[in-house]
Amino acid sequence: MRVLVFFPHNPFPPRSGAHRRCIEILAAMRELGHTVTLASSEYTTETKWHTLSEADYATAGSPTLQIHSPTRGDWRYNHYWHLAQRYFPRRVPLSSIQYVLPSMPRWFERLAQSFQPDAIWMNYALYDRIVSKQLHARVHTLMEMLDFVTLYQPRFDALRAALPPPPLTPARVNPALLDERFFDARDGSVAPEEYRIYDKYRHTIAITAEDGARVRQHAPHTRVAVIPMTYAIPALQNAYDGPALFTTGPNPFNAQGYLYFAARVLPHLRARVPDFQLLVTGHTASLVEPAENVTLRDFVPDLAPLFATARFLICPILAKTGQLVKIPEAMAHGLPVVATARAAEGSPLCHGENGFVAQNAEEFAEYTIRLWQDRALCRRLGDAARATMAQQFSRAQLLHHLAQVLQ
Repeated sequence: MRVLVFFPHNPFPPRSGAHRRCIEILAAMRELGHTVTLASSEYTTETKWHTLSEADYATAGSPTLQIHSPTRGDWRYNHYWHLAQRYFPRRVPLSSIQYVLPSMPRWFERLAQSFQPDAIWMNYALYDRIVSKQLHARVHTLMEMLDFVTLYQPRFDALRAALPPPPLTPARVNPALLDERFFDARDGSVAPEEYRIYDKYRHTIAITAEDGARVRQHAPHTRVAVIPMTYAIPALQNAYDGPALFTTGPNPFNAQGYLYFAARVLPHLRARVPDFQLLVTGHTASLVEPAENVTLRDFVPDLAPLFATARFLICPILAKTGQLVKIPEAMAHGLPVVATARAAEGSPLCHGENGFVAQNAEEFAEYTIRLWQDRALCRRLGDAARATMAQQFSRAQLLHHLAQVLQ
């Protein structure tokens, strides 16, 4: 088949869960023998397309790239739209030009006419407007939702507004921000508009069974497939003699998770295991101030050496997000995980079997101490974590599910 994939960002190299998911899907499509064109836009990407990691691009199967460039008319239209929003604020619909510029649907239609795809694979409901009714009628269209945009975005906006400018320390943030219930009052419902978007597509791809069930209930015309985050199991000899690890991406949930751990968990560890060490990698490391017992490292292109030495991974995220990457990635590399209950929702993490799920900061500290003091426990749970991924979330499972939805 000829598959046209739209992904809004440059995932080479991958800096977030969505980026890693995109590379996995592209690589699996190529392994199944499909011809893939990856479409994106300079307007929508967080990391610009003039830089490209050749190794990650090759891992994705070296798809043909087609990158949209905004026109002068796009920028002018966008400018006046933002002025109107400033003076007449209102809820921004998912079909807004805030996400899709006026020239993008025409560009995508011309691209589809040139490439003649058998299938179009979209990412995120935000960009639905680039797929015309005519394309829906003549091409097999699929939407990978990644997460519910109208649930995720309000949490994102509320957290971004609550965080002070960097550098971040627990002393500079409102203590309410570090409460496990911070998002309880901010959890609403999925907007009907989002379900209507999914219902246009022949297939909607969910990452968790819970998300898939909600789409089935509210969007009866789309066929829902659940394809969880999957990982090839690397040949890795774990030493379990290094620091604990916290890998972060470019969203404020990671910064909040670090501040929660530093303010509410780390004091327990300093009192009972003063030799505890944590390594924080990725975007959050550039936003926070150094702390005792914590080492900060910015973006790390290859995490495998860190996974090989780390004792375990912590995931102190206080809100459920769609990609669920940290947990399965660490488990595939043989690491047990200590996670909050929200972070563990829909993940392969089973409490006491391949890691621990903490309901509060005290439990998080207790499980962290148990793993820090017992390398044999790290190895036993890490082996179970790797086995879970191999049996239920392997590359073979991804290929099987992907072949079914693309046929």
